[in-house]
Amino acid sequence: MSSTVRFGVSLPLAAIVATLLFWLMPFLIATGISGRGEDHTLPPIDFVFKPRDEAPIIKDRQKPDRPSVVELPTAPVPESDTSSPDGVHPLAVAPPQIEIGGRTTPSISAPTDGQAVAIVHVQPQYPESAVTRGIEGWVRLGFTVSETGTCEDIVVLAAEPSDIFNRAAVRALERWRYRPRIDGGRPVK
Repeated sequence: MSSTVRFGVSLPLAAIVATLLFWLMPFLIATGISGRGEDHTLPPIDFVFKPRDEAPIIKDRQKPDRPSVVELPTAPVPESDTSSPDGVHPLAVAPPQIEIGGRTTPSISAPTDGQAVAIVHVQPQYPESAVTRGIEGWVRLGFTVSETGTCEDIVVLAAEPSDIFNRAAVRALERWRYRPRIDGGRPVK
């Protein structure tokens, strides 16, 4: 049967069924025939506020005592040779001064020299095969922090057990972000 013949037969048949349904609906409504077997009446909804019979319970509470201040021991700061070749200590240089309307204010200083600092730590995804077999282990990685703070040149230095956690550890380290090392006011690898 071709699609035009099917369309020609289904269109009049659909019109007849729709007409019968529209004709039958008013009779179902007018005669009171219900789809439910029993007549269910719903209880009225009460919107009136009913006061509580109970009085509020008041508890006596006392503020805790302030903890005493404990001074933590400080670790000795190792001395390092931070002088520059010209003999001036790099931290002894004062920031430049800007004069605005007769008043002198310090300007915003440039970033100071320092080591790379981890900003974003991403935990590795535990491999499914290790979870099902109950394997635990560790991975030691070597990498370089780029000028933009991403991890580059990632190398597996050691792992126990080998080749189980390596891929997950490398994937996690690729997503770590660092504040790069600053040398001479510029970020360096």
